[in-house]
Amino acid sequence: MNINTVLDLACADDQIIKKYFSIVLQRTVLELRGISCLELESVPPPKQQIISSRSFPKHVTSRDELNDALLYHLQDAFKRLRDDKSLCGCITTFANSNYFDKNTSYYSKSSSYVFPTPTDNLLELSKAAARLTDSIYQSGVNFKKCGVGLTFLESKTTHNYDLLTDPEDIKRNESLMSSIEEVHSKFGKKTLALGASQMNQVSQDELQSIALLKSQLSSQESKDAFDQKARLLLKDRILTAEEKNELALYSDKLVAQERIESEVLSSIPTPKAFLSDKTSE
Repeated sequence: MNINTVLDLACADDQIIKKYFSIVLQRTVLELRGISCLELESVPPPKQQIISSRSFPKHVTSRDELNDALLYHLQDAFKRLRDDKSLCGCITTFANSNYFDKNTSYYSKSSSYVFPTPTDNLLELSKAAARLTDSIYQSGVNFKKCGVGLTFLESKTTHNYDLLTDPEDIKRNESLMSSIEEVHSKFGKKTLALGASQMNQVSQDELQSIALLKSQLSSQESKDAFDQKARLLLKDRILTAEEKNELALYSDKLVAQERIESEVLSSIPTPKAFLSDKTSE
């Protein structure tokens, strides 16, 4: 077609370009001639949906593990929802097994819930996601991937609330959500999370790392070193009662369970704003 330069492209027949290439390249030719084909967007259009999903490093088989993973993805989607200053009208959860595993039949299912009133309340979103877990979970399935989708999004600034909506409820909700965001911004997203979320859990690999650390240290001289390195391994983590017991065993009773709890969690400051709001409620 003898097109070697930009000038050659600008002088080419746009209909021939469309026929042999695409309408995108045709528009490029027209734009080179000064004919506007695409409007400039000064403000990006609002998102139509927010999806957070990821494959598991190993198969998940229990309902609780699947629920934990869904709540983990929900908190990621919640952050993006708040960043966009949007409200969610519908939440969808989905999960599937490994499509490429020929030894088992493929399983995939999703379930949705429509809110009576669009919301950005993490507690309401998590309650809905927990209920939907029972709809998509099936015993005996090795789940490989799961995720959460937020749809029916609308701008928070232009939303018209119902006449029966209590303004004080809206104010309290905004105060709580803002406190959560502030804690995440200052101290990291793993500092404060829903109790059932995987964000709050110490992984088995981390527990094994602590056990290995303890085995490499002598009983009398290692106390301070163990405490310091254990805090580093468990940075931003919130321990369950079972995990506290396991850590007490790993420390060979050099550090009491209460000492592990206070020292490991000492690096996580208490968010005063959140506590005061919770107390007032």
